Amino acid sequence: VAIPTVSCDSRHTEDMRKGSCWLAQRFEELLGATVRMSRGCVVARCGWEENKPLVILYSHYDVVAAGRGWSTDPWQMTAKDGYLYGRGVSDNKGPMLAQIFAVRRLLHQEKDTPEFVLQGLDVDAGQQDKDSSFRESGCPVNVLFIADGREEAGDPQDVVRVVQEVRQDGWLRGRAAGLLVNNSQWIDDERPCICYGMRGVLDLEVAIQGGERDLH
Repeated sequence: VAIPTVSCDSRHTEDMRKGSCWLAQRFEELLGATVRMSRGCVVARCGWEENKPLVILYSHYDVVAAGRGWSTDPWQMTAKDGYLYGRGVSDNKGPMLAQIFAVRRLLHQEKDTPEFVLQGLDVDAGQQDKDSSFRESGCPVNVLFIADGREEAGDPQDVVRVVQEVRQDGWLRGRAAGLLVNNSQWIDDERPCICYGMRGVLDLEVAIQGGERDLH
């Protein structure tokens, strides 16, 4: 939160670099991941075992500028009445860290694979029981993180090129079991939701020109 990673403002170019480096270090320190950075994206992979399926986790670390209306410093995370306030806490730095620590817990858990991890993913649970190598690392899947640095700028071209690069370099090896995007909504304060599809956003600018004088 303290790093103002505002991607659509060139004055924050250095902050974007600092943010991407900070994130890359967390992937390495917390997960022991193999990390690469390209075009503002931070890509990290945990696990390269060919017999495990691959789960791709997409998120973004850039934020929009902090406008008016803040009662606290937007670049300093503040706890107040049971809530955390700061630019990016919910969109999307907080959810991204939640993913990182969820994977960290799986990597450090006992070797017995928890069933809930596989719900909703195209993974053959029966094959897991037969193949003990699924449990070598404690995590039943290989994980690929894609942390976008240009999502708020509305430019998907960089992340598309990065995906093409990692595919060419073999970072997408293995059968993809699913792609999870954590940049969504909760039903309420207690119940999260899983979105099965996203329609995207379409921006339109309409110009209307009328007569020079009243015609009726």
